[in-house]
Amino acid sequence: HLNIQIEVCESTLRSLQVRGGLSSIPDEVLSRVLEFAAEEDDSALRIALNLSHVCRRFRQLTVRMPTLWCNIWSHLDINIVSLLCDRMTKPIADITLNDPQSMAEAVPFIQHVAGRSERWDQMFLIFPSNSTLTRGILDVMVCENRQLDAPFLARVFIKGSRSTLQEPPLEDALHYYSTWSMPRLTSFFAENFVPIPLTSATSLTEFQFRL
Repeated sequence: HLNIQIEVCESTLRSLQVRGGLSSIPDEVLSRVLEFAAEEDDSALRIALNLSHVCRRFRQLTVRMPTLWCNIWSHLDINIVSLLCDRMTKPIADITLNDPQSMAEAVPFIQHVAGRSERWDQMFLIFPSNSTLTRGILDVMVCENRQLDAPFLARVFIKGSRSTLQEPPLEDALHYYSTWSMPRLTSFFAENFVPIPLTSATSLTEFQFRL
């Protein structure tokens, strides 16, 4: 029992020493350290979430760091998507709707991110050629995103095809993005469909499409 008590005491002492060292580091420096620790493409979100649960100070710092929460993917649990949207306090969000498998998956995601469109920086809408894009999903895009205001959106990439549709969509549904207000959009890329002119994209400098 004495050995166990010694080990516990030593462990506690090491923990206090680490905390003492961290407490002497200014918030600005520690924030950069935490940001660097989370710079892993495949696990950045998991690392950021783990860091935010280390201690109260880590949580306070990470919550105030929008760069840790800026990548929002449709495959994430909707509760995580909601959390990311709430923590995104600057217009640097990268939104990716990638191969939605059903309306049940697509609708909540679209609703959440559309409610934070003023914080979008990049938007990626990807419908792989081997998947079946339903007209219903396009109808949701129109319904939830009509006249959407994205004042800081700089880049849009849309990959889709009429050939992946189960039935031909209405033109408004296919070109849902054309009603968006995107005054700072500089780059627009489209693959597997022909886009229509973007009248609100007054800053556009790069426009590409590939069939």
